Amino acid sequence: MKKFLLSSFYLTIPLIIWVIIVVAIDPFNYFEISNLISTGVKEENAKKINTLFYVAIDCNNHPSENMLIGDSRTESLPVDEIKKWSGVDYKKLVIKGAKLNEIFDLIYFANSKKKLNRLVVGVNFNMFNKYEYEDRVTGINEILKNPLRYFFNRTVAKACYYVVKAGVTGINIENKPKESKEVYWDFILKKNSVTWMSRFKFPENLYSDLKKLDSFSIKNNLELVFIIVPVHKDFHAKISEYGLADEEIKFKKILSGLKSKVIDYDFDNSIIENKENFNDPFHYNKQIGLLMVDEIWSNNFKVGRVLNVNDSIIVN
Repeated sequence: MKKFLLSSFYLTIPLIIWVIIVVAIDPFNYFEISNLISTGVKEENAKKINTLFYVAIDCNNHPSENMLIGDSRTESLPVDEIKKWSGVDYKKLVIKGAKLNEIFDLIYFANSKKKLNRLVVGVNFNMFNKYEYEDRVTGINEILKNPLRYFFNRTVAKACYYVVKAGVTGINIENKPKESKEVYWDFILKKNSVTWMSRFKFPENLYSDLKKLDSFSIKNNLELVFIIVPVHKDFHAKISEYGLADEEIKFKKILSGLKSKVIDYDFDNSIIENKENFNDPFHYNKQIGLLMVDEIWSNNFKVGRVLNVNDSIIVN
């Protein structure tokens, strides 16, 4: 028996060492008890490896009543500029490639950590599709409930490696395209348009969830604003090419019927006409993010438009 216990102890030593390493490096700031690696290094590396892990754990540890939630396009809305206009702090909860169902999950996740007072949600027609579905929020919830899942998660192990490497060498993960902007632009446009539009079906479940969120905001006195984020006109050409122009109009009419405020930047305007306003066909640059914030929070619209049931919606 003694020999068995001794052997078992020896077997647990590597696991104990690994737990200590993870706590010391803590790439996603789960424990926040070690300063071995700076937050800046973690943001430049761990956050790029898994944005959801990083921002969800941050929201769990430091919840806010004022949130920006959406996919990577919502990331370009500057919270420091929002504070200049509103006088309050906002926190971002955005993940790359977020599906609309995941955005709904993130909203209720954030509200469970701290009752939301103000919420801005970035959406686009390309999200409103029955086949655009993924569930990553359930996984992060399980990790937050059980630290063992954090210790022995493959993504955490990968992030530990790259965070330590960056800390030692000063070289962060490179996530910029190696191709020219034109080559990358054409590649992303073709790839994403096929992925998003080759299969389309009206998403009854998302439509229902959208109305539930609208009702939730009213019941809970939540100031809810939807921003239809802009994509370049090249993508709109693909929408027509795939025969989905009427579906986009339907999407906007649904949003315009909500009680929540809806602000549209994705129509024929000076933003979507100019390729210089975008890093790729789907991601507007920081200057456009600044313009949108200034218009929305000053309530002075020169490009964007507020949708309501009386608006005539024209899609070009």
